[in-house]
Amino acid sequence: MRKSITIFLLIALLALGVQASSAESQVSEENHSEWMKIISVDDGQLSSIWQLSDGSFVAGGSDANGRLLIGMTDTGDIAWKKNIPGGDENGTVRFVESSPSGGLYLFTDGENLIKTDMKGDVEWTYHQAFGVVTSVEITQAGDVLLGGDYYQSFLTMVGKDGAELWNRSLGGPESGGQFRITSAQSVQDNGFIIAGYVSPIIAGGEYTGFILRIDNEGNQIWANQYKGDDAGFILTITPSYDDGFVAGRIKFDEASLSIKKDETPTVAYLMFMDSEGKVTEEKPMPGLDMIYYITKGPENSYYLLGLYHNSVTDRDEFKVLRTNSKGNIIWEKPFENTKITSVKTTSDSGIILAGIDENTNQSIIIKMDAKSDAKDVPGFGFISGLFAMTAAGLFVAVRRK
Repeated sequence: MRKSITIFLLIALLALGVQASSAESQVSEENHSEWMKIISVDDGQLSSIWQLSDGSFVAGGSDANGRLLIGMTDTGDIAWKKNIPGGDENGTVRFVESSPSGGLYLFTDGENLIKTDMKGDVEWTYHQAFGVVTSVEITQAGDVLLGGDYYQSFLTMVGKDGAELWNRSLGGPESGGQFRITSAQSVQDNGFIIAGYVSPIIAGGEYTGFILRIDNEGNQIWANQYKGDDAGFILTITPSYDDGFVAGRIKFDEASLSIKKDETPTVAYLMFMDSEGKVTEEKPMPGLDMIYYITKGPENSYYLLGLYHNSVTDRDEFKVLRTNSKGNIIWEKPFENTKITSVKTTSDSGIILAGIDENTNQSIIIKMDAKSDAKDVPGFGFISGLFAMTAAGLFVAVRRK
């Protein structure tokens, strides 16, 4: 089989896959840790979800009237809906998250960062005048770091009042090509860690990963490119439990390397690094072709979202996995037939997923806990294992012919 890889830069969007029941699941009164809901959205879909401090949720997306916010209870029942002004009938809320200073941050069509109150009334709008934003990171101070690509990749810090505080360009790699930002994350002690890849000048050239460490003012602390054996796309990164970093990376399968890189299978790895970005361990993830997203979970674990090829159905499908601190699989759960558009951690150390059932075109919300004992939850099954949302901002579609 051939596998061709097409990479589209989007705005804080993960596209994955989940099978959902066409009927709304019943939530147990004894255990609210896992449930699934079907959300009716006329001529639209949900693109993002976030848990609020009181345990309820807010989701962003679109309906027939454009940009949409939906407030939900802690068990996924709809409490309110509101359309956000601006945009057009194709407008959508691609990202939603609480602001530490109160209210909500939204990122929408047209490269607009919007600050609202808790009911979606707009307080201010910041417009990114050029390029495509691929990463949105909210700081503890309530400022927002936007990362994206134009002729050169850029980082823009927007203050909690909507004013631009600073912007930086990554310039061009010495070896040629163009930096592409896929992930930006806060580092607890100071600044941010930025990850991505270098797109080669020549078609068929080698894609190399890069990681950039900056301070709170956008000044470089260190920068590394990962070439040779460490070459490949870096799609996601998070601080690790030993003061370093762990990244999700894909490399081309050298054993079946084709002259055309887009026809060569990929292999997914977790790349562990020290505090200065030096690789300390590279761990292949069995059964995964891609790792889109990684974040910390409970008890020194990680949650991952990834893609794999189901040889039985001959479809590309997605998995949610939980690993220990060394990357060994604790459990994994496969999904199919649905595009997952958002993954976030929750206050009980579980995760919340938003997505679209591709069979019915209905939006779904799935709550999973850290143990993921989800055999009784309709619409998806559990696979025991030893063992992949945001976002971000990169959509990687993989198909096999």
